[in-house]
Amino acid sequence: MKRIPVFLVLFCFLFSLPVFAQGSTYLASSASKAKHGVINTFTGWLEVPFQVIKGFESGIAEEGNNKLLGGVAGILRGIFHGIGRTASGVYQLATCLLPDHADNEGIGIPLDSEYAWEKGSTYSIHQQGVAPVGEKLARGVVNTFAGIVEIPGQLNKAEQQNSALTIVKGIGKAVIYPVARIISGVFDLVTFPLPNDSKQHGPVFDEEQPWDALNTHPFDRENPPEGYGAFSPPLEPSPVPDFYMMQMYAP
Repeated sequence: MKRIPVFLVLFCFLFSLPVFAQGSTYLASSASKAKHGVINTFTGWLEVPFQVIKGFESGIAEEGNNKLLGGVAGILRGIFHGIGRTASGVYQLATCLLPDHADNEGIGIPLDSEYAWEKGSTYSIHQQGVAPVGEKLARGVVNTFAGIVEIPGQLNKAEQQNSALTIVKGIGKAVIYPVARIISGVFDLVTFPLPNDSKQHGPVFDEEQPWDALNTHPFDRENPPEGYGAFSPPLEPSPVPDFYMMQMYAP
């Protein structure tokens, strides 16, 4: 009996995939995410030799001095980045069909480059701080514990659609988005000290935060309902769900 909800979620997920897949962009971005997942998973170990080379070339404090110590530090940095790249690759490959955040800018310590063998730019914790680590942890907490809010939010959006196809798509999002949010959140929580890809190569969420879809009022913002005047509450999304407005103008 415990397996029934799992099969139900899986069925809804597989049922809604063709709806999402109607746009070639979704499939193309999923393929790109899968490609990066495969590459990062199987080339994460290359971070060790390439970080040693980078450390030897730059030396300590990036002044070209103490090249030997720079190479030794590169070993430690290579292990750290190698684990982070491999973990990111496994996550990208496992979730290539699921939506994710638009990017990871400012979230987590960024990897030096898109691929392990590229030089890229080195993030210095000493000079640039550890704020991205805290941002990654915070995003992980939000998605893990508030990802379920995507269900009423996406159903709220689906209810407003006039097309049967978009309604089905909205119901599919109500199934997929919370799952994707929670998986993303758990990954961020588990790997928050590790470096990660600063780019996002797959499909993206419609909204930035799990609760943003709840702020979509059930009427056209360009054509507000009769009686909506200058002293009415603002139509723009607020930082918190506007349940009062949703109930007032609900059909």
